[in-house]
Amino acid sequence: MEPRIFFKSSRNVAADTGLSKVSLRAGVGAFSLMEMMITVAIIGTLAALCMPAWTKIKDNSMRARDVSNLRGQAMAVLAYAGEHDGVLPGRINRGVAIPSTVTTDSKRTYYLSTVLIDAGYCSKDDKIWKTVCGYGADQFGVAYVVNSGKSSVPTYFFGNRSSTAGATTYDPKRIVSLKSNLDPDKDPKGKDEEPLSQIWMITNADGENYNSSTTGGLSNSLSEDVRTPWGGRHYVYFDAHVEFKRSGEYPSVN
Repeated sequence: MEPRIFFKSSRNVAADTGLSKVSLRAGVGAFSLMEMMITVAIIGTLAALCMPAWTKIKDNSMRARDVSNLRGQAMAVLAYAGEHDGVLPGRINRGVAIPSTVTTDSKRTYYLSTVLIDAGYCSKDDKIWKTVCGYGADQFGVAYVVNSGKSSVPTYFFGNRSSTAGATTYDPKRIVSLKSNLDPDKDPKGKDEEPLSQIWMITNADGENYNSSTTGGLSNSLSEDVRTPWGGRHYVYFDAHVEFKRSGEYPSVN
């Protein structure tokens, strides 16, 4: 009785079926040009379909981080004011410096970020003070701007500094004294009084609200073409809520 053979080598298979080695090799694992082109086309189509969704997810993630940064800044400001008879930190510049860029100790009282860090109201790093995606503001050392100008009621919420001899300076205000983003005597869009939930505290810095003309030529002024990637600004208000505003909807001049 002949032994039963359960497995055959490729050589035996080729011999039994009359196939040559050449024909066996040529028929195994080969793709035609048409099959490859169809596969590439399918992959390209799937990538094109997924790209908008991925871009939207990435954009939403960046914006969520920016909102978180602004809320963190606002909570630190409110905590400071709560322990200083309701008075805002100041006198400070409108531009909020990224802490690591402030290398001179005497300048640390000039910026909201370093004032709050040195007073112990937030962590000693750049985390909540820098842009979330590097859209061009970081290279100037300023990513956010406080609501402290001459068009509000009262003027200069956070006080002001001036390097000009004899120039008028203003002390920071108590939160309960804040009336309006815009003085109606200076701007037709202004109001006599607004609730704190409509008076903004901090927003994104860009080439419109922190350029050389709006800062009086400060060295850390942003280039006029700097804009956020989401086409507007996030504003945190004095009740710590955050809103998104597109250009043309901004609640005050700057």
